[in-house]
Amino acid sequence: MADPTPNTRVAKAGKPLTPEQLLNDPKYDLHPFKDPTKRYVVFSSQRTGSTYLCRRLCNVKGQFGMPSEYLNPVNVNLLVPRLLPGAGQQAKSVGAGRYLKALQRARTTDDGYFGIKVQPQQLLGLMNRSNTNALKFLSGFDRVVL
Repeated sequence: MADPTPNTRVAKAGKPLTPEQLLNDPKYDLHPFKDPTKRYVVFSSQRTGSTYLCRRLCNVKGQFGMPSEYLNPVNVNLLVPRLLPGAGQQAKSVGAGRYLKALQRARTTDDGYFGIKVQPQQLLGLMNRSNTNALKFLSGFDRVVL
């Protein structure tokens, strides 16, 4: 889980990283990288307790994945250059499928779980405002937590 020490890292906009954004640090990658056998999505709007739920799940060592808001543009721009070397700084250049595959390999726990937290506006933005594509994305997971 994120260190309790003061945050000295900053995002490109110059703002300090939030505790959730600090989870993008390489020290939270789960080695050896592996493909998930079970995938779930926490699909929730803001201010519903989903961040608390995900942080609690991240605290369970070796189980339930490392669910976080990986589709948040700040998080994507922190992870893409590291997980996909040579892909450039912008996630748009790599595509969502390639990014998610690399992300899942780095954030799957020993029990085979990968978790991700997704907010509706992030998902719709990724899916070009298509409800059909958003539903397809969600149905690709073994479990959806609302």
